[in-house]
Amino acid sequence: MPLGVPKVFFLIPGEKEPDFHEL
Repeated sequence: MPLGVPKVFFLIPGEKEPDFHEL
């Protein structure tokens, strides 16, 4: 788990690799 990744992504089921470009 990268420290730069918000914990919110881990709360979303199925989102193992969140796209930072989608932010």
